[in-house]
Amino acid sequence: MLTKLDIWNAALQRLGADTAASEYDTGTTSNLCRRYYDMSLNQLLRIFPFSFALKRKELASEAAAPVYGYAFSFPLPNDFISLQEVQDHKEYVIESGRILSDISECRILYVSSNCDISRMTSDIAECLILLLASKMAFALTNNPSISQSLLDEFYKIALPSARAAELRDEKRIPANNSWIDGQSTNGWLDE
Repeated sequence: MLTKLDIWNAALQRLGADTAASEYDTGTTSNLCRRYYDMSLNQLLRIFPFSFALKRKELASEAAAPVYGYAFSFPLPNDFISLQEVQDHKEYVIESGRILSDISECRILYVSSNCDISRMTSDIAECLILLLASKMAFALTNNPSISQSLLDEFYKIALPSARAAELRDEKRIPANNSWIDGQSTNGWLDE
């Protein structure tokens, strides 16, 4: 089972740094991991909606309606990173941490920062390791080219691989896809 400490230590090893014995170590490397881990995880989850971080939730509407434009306001969850779907809503906006809509019920599919990393695949873990290592690289090596090299590996190798595996494993097709909309002319949807 993958842990936060596993991610920390893999990132530190990428940099040739001493590893942490626990998440509660007070050394320089552990402090850097604590400083940059959540930032790196949130950045990764903003880049792509990996399934281990998806949650569904019914939102409660606020008592006061928006000043104008929409009839209902729904505060987003505290662990919200990005919105993937609003069930049965065609028109809505997100403003100041709220979904504004004219429909009285709001069910969402969203990417959560409060996710179980033990469910993360090795491809996704490698992405997180690279992002975390890139953020700590200069502080631990005093060499800016190492950070850039790690980011290059992230964007050119690890992220495309993790995205492809995720889409293949979950059989998800990105939103606004002509195949979903039934506009495919190659016969794949005409079975």
